[in-house]
Amino acid sequence: MAAAHTERPLAGPLLVAISVIHLACTPVFYGPGLAKIFDNGVLDAVESGSSLLDARAATFWYVVAGFGMGLLGYLAWWVERRVGVLPGALGWLLVAFTVVDVLLMPLSGFWLFLAPAALVIKRSRHHDG
Repeated sequence: MAAAHTERPLAGPLLVAISVIHLACTPVFYGPGLAKIFDNGVLDAVESGSSLLDARAATFWYVVAGFGMGLLGYLAWWVERRVGVLPGALGWLLVAFTVVDVLLMPLSGFWLFLAPAALVIKRSRHHDG
């Protein structure tokens, strides 16, 4: 049985919030691509052979990434509620993810991932130490 924990979940809810913000920005950053998807009837609107530069393909991957972040955030939130702490490795993987993405795209929201990464690392050290 897991030990009782008193800290409330933070990293999971923060990842979910980043996901919601990301998805809410879709019409702002990818409005034309979103319009093309809906104009083409949604079903098969993004062909598998689409160029990554195609507005529909870029919009599709932006939305998929947002949902992926949300799924990770939900899972992290669930673990935090049940176990009380996330593994420190997750925090370091988020740091690595952020560093690579910021190197490729410095003017982006990738910097936001440093906050949940730091929370995971700090709490895992406190729990293990």
